[in-house]
Amino acid sequence: MKEILRIQHGLQNDFPEEALFDYNLELYEGDILYIQGNRGDGLRTLIKVLAGDIPLKSGTIYLWDKKTEDYSRNTAMQYRLCMITGETDMVMNMSVTDNLEAVHPVRSPLQLYISYLKQRQVQRYLDAYGVHISAGDAVFHLNRFEQMELSIIKAQMHGARLIGLDMTDNRYEGKEAEKIVSLIRKANEEGISFLIFSESYSMFSEIANRIQLLAEGREQKEWYRPGDDRERIRKRLRQDIYGKRMTSAGFRGDKENGLLGLYDDEWENREEIWEYLRAVKEYNPEIWKQYIDAELPGEKEQGTAVFVPMEAAKLLLSNLSLADNIILSVPERVCGSKYGIIKKSIKDNIVRGFYERFQIENSVNRVEELDLVHRKILAIYRWELAKPKVIFLENPYNGLMVDEKKIMADYLWELENKKIRVILLSGSIENLKETCGKILVTKNGKSAKITTI
Repeated sequence: MKEILRIQHGLQNDFPEEALFDYNLELYEGDILYIQGNRGDGLRTLIKVLAGDIPLKSGTIYLWDKKTEDYSRNTAMQYRLCMITGETDMVMNMSVTDNLEAVHPVRSPLQLYISYLKQRQVQRYLDAYGVHISAGDAVFHLNRFEQMELSIIKAQMHGARLIGLDMTDNRYEGKEAEKIVSLIRKANEEGISFLIFSESYSMFSEIANRIQLLAEGREQKEWYRPGDDRERIRKRLRQDIYGKRMTSAGFRGDKENGLLGLYDDEWENREEIWEYLRAVKEYNPEIWKQYIDAELPGEKEQGTAVFVPMEAAKLLLSNLSLADNIILSVPERVCGSKYGIIKKSIKDNIVRGFYERFQIENSVNRVEELDLVHRKILAIYRWELAKPKVIFLENPYNGLMVDEKKIMADYLWELENKKIRVILLSGSIENLKETCGKILVTKNGKSAKITTI
């Protein structure tokens, strides 16, 4: 097999928290190489280097056996290396067709007719790959998953020979992951190689023919995957690189009293979470009563359950102070005023409690001054003040370093000890196995059963 990418002794330490030290990588034609490293192990810096956003300080990059000089975005484009990252490569107010055909602008009296033909051609292309997107839609109407599908299709149409997929922030699970896997396989059969980057176990590792573990800026271990089943891959990825660090974290607790996970790979619409939970409650009343026992919004005033999405930390209001963000969800019953205005003394106590409880320095006044784990905790803490009976959390550990995961785990157990039930939601049962003692498995909210890990 012909080598298409090689990094030798790569060093990039401009970002100490994500540095690369003496990093090495080889990729061959037809490879699907899955690279996993926890946040802080240099994976994000590696992605930036390959995208041409930052240069190596030392070391060499070879593309198709040719040594590159001053590797940049133009170098990647020249060799048809396409990096698909969290920053969209689409023009949001243009149609799907216009984005995919942007390299072939139409200048003709028959422009409208030619555009119509191109739209039909693009639609046939999308349909052939099982991508259920209308070629005439504006890109801003698409969700993040559909934009990822479209980016892969665009790379194929523009002749990419190597596609890099940044999965560090976008956690695709269940049906969404299966659809992306299908796209990757079809493109790979057409001769396109793939690099897939992830900060936690994902099903994309199961389609890779090679897996590399990245730890503390260096390649830790690498192996060929054929013959490994899912469970063995998962154990290797968890234990070989993180085993000692993860053991001390104590995420799961004991099997009898561990956190409860909720898993359903059939439910596709994350925006309709309450509809899904109502289905779980309706079709499984006894299990709901035993393990969840909460009223949903609309059943009893505002309900006794809240849902905190994975993106909650990004939804904090950066134009408000940390104190204002903390008190936004304080219910009227603790305001100390019938007009809903919080007394200054109560507000000060609430804010001081957050600072002292999580050892936040008094000089910190803005949300952006907090590290990621404390922004995530703040997004949950605001709802804790409302004293719910149950908090549903979507992938709260996503994007955290091992030490930060320990901080998050300690906080979630504090909530449990305060009699606030913590239930983790995920479209990946493997992720729930790391943190839960029991998992409630459903199919479209029906046929619930409890699995003890």
